[in-house]
Amino acid sequence: MSGAHGADLSIRVPLGTVIIDEDSGELVADLTADGCRAVLVKGGRGGKGNARFATPSNRTPEFAEKGEPGLERNLLLELRLLADVGLVGLPNAGKSTLLGAISSARPKIAPYPFTTLEPQLGVVELNREKAFVVADIPGLVEGASRGVGMGHDFLRHISRTRLLVHILDAAAVDGGKPHEDFLAIRKELALYSEELAQRPTIVALNKIDLPQGSDNVSSLSDWLHEQGFEVFPISAITREGISTLLQRVTATLDKTTALPPLTFSATATEILASDEELQVTREPDASWRISARRLTRLIDMTNFESLASVRRFQRIMRRSGIDDALRQAGVKVGDTVRIADMEFTFADHEEPVSNY
Repeated sequence: MSGAHGADLSIRVPLGTVIIDEDSGELVADLTADGCRAVLVKGGRGGKGNARFATPSNRTPEFAEKGEPGLERNLLLELRLLADVGLVGLPNAGKSTLLGAISSARPKIAPYPFTTLEPQLGVVELNREKAFVVADIPGLVEGASRGVGMGHDFLRHISRTRLLVHILDAAAVDGGKPHEDFLAIRKELALYSEELAQRPTIVALNKIDLPQGSDNVSSLSDWLHEQGFEVFPISAITREGISTLLQRVTATLDKTTALPPLTFSATATEILASDEELQVTREPDASWRISARRLTRLIDMTNFESLASVRRFQRIMRRSGIDDALRQAGVKVGDTVRIADMEFTFADHEEPVSNY
């Protein structure tokens, strides 16, 4: 507000925030770099005062413009975490335990499904030069790609990670079948995004400290190798095999390029600059409708309580050829014409526009 002296309204958001036009579903901005900004909604042009319309023959005009309304949009802000590695797997596979073992993160851990209700981040520091961010993605379930449970809430965070580490419960402590468990997660990833399913993936066979887990390592490793995956037996509890896993994760990240920002549609500035052609159409009630952004802007900035402003509006309609376009379309004197939310009765050139 306050014209040229008005300050911009800036809203600070976390890195990884995606901004979506809720009405069209189009992606507007993807804020992935520290300090980046996006102009989402622009204010309208300020109206000109009556002095701006003074001429030698009319030194004190009796009309002025109203300010143009600003752009209005319904926007959805969605956070997608930025991480190098995403830990995926069924509930109770041991993801949170592993995150606590390799970083200073302290996620809640308990022996029941869905202990983790939101993604947890941890920084893994191998040495002063090697470090990466790991996201513990809450346990996925069958149907997650359709939104079952908190499926979409979880899957959108995985889409940001460069490398997936699939934690598989080799011991099948909860009565599951490791082969089927693995395939179930892979299926949900592919259903959500085929590109995500093709993301580099390493499989960690967890809970080899348990007898059943140790017994299953050989057969599971052979089967996963046949599927084309690298396999690393580990125990998140005893930390056995974790060092080897982290070395392989680091080597894979070194060969994996950073994900590009999401591509997005027209910016707010481009939307304001767009202008469709003048269109005159017949309405079901026999009235006429004019469609053109420049006319909508003119109406918004005209004070129709002032007769001088109304006459100026009429002159613009005539000089810009809009009156002629209406006649060519078949509009006759006395017909009702609508522009946006305003309607008027079409009149001869010499008659004032009436019935606003």
